[in-house]
Amino acid sequence: MKIPENSNTNLNDIIQKIKAEGIEEAERRSEEIIKEARLTASKILNKAGLDAEAITKEAEEEIRKKEGIGKMALEQAARDIILSIQTSLTEIFDSLIKREYQTVLSGKTLEAILIKLIKGWKKDEMGELNIELLLSESDRNALLEGFLSKLNEEIKTGIELKAHPNIEKGFRVGVKGSHVYHDFTDEGLAEVLAEYLNPRFYKFIDSLKKSVK
Repeated sequence: MKIPENSNTNLNDIIQKIKAEGIEEAERRSEEIIKEARLTASKILNKAGLDAEAITKEAEEEIRKKEGIGKMALEQAARDIILSIQTSLTEIFDSLIKREYQTVLSGKTLEAILIKLIKGWKKDEMGELNIELLLSESDRNALLEGFLSKLNEEIKTGIELKAHPNIEKGFRVGVKGSHVYHDFTDEGLAEVLAEYLNPRFYKFIDSLKKSVK
């Protein structure tokens, strides 16, 4: 049986069409695969970039933390040094004041102070002084031998000298039997002066503190 010529033509057309459609589908699929691959690659790269950025930020934050800790440690060390210096200088400062008063409140100077004190002391209703002086043992003995011998008997009877174990230099003075005294010892006067001078001293220390911040 002879196949009509137009049948061969139709078959060829079908084959060509199938080939064309197959190639077109293959190309389309290929493009989709390439597109998906590019998208996946882009996502991977983006994630890698984000991870890298996160790692970088974390590292920078850690560096900042360590720098902050180091700075705080240095500041604390500086403050500790300043406080140590302050303590030492305060002790020296107070010691110098006390030593200065120990020099002043002895010997002839002490006698001169007591003479002025006695002259200015208000007498009681009976016209007596009624002065009670607390001094160190050595100053009391020295005054008994020298100072009191220069005073007349009337004044002597109005003055009572007592040794006090806690007094190194200077004296405490009050009315006999009152147990209330004005403190003119080296420690008492040094404390009063230190209260006046120390604010200036501490202001100087504060300026040192600020210089390390």
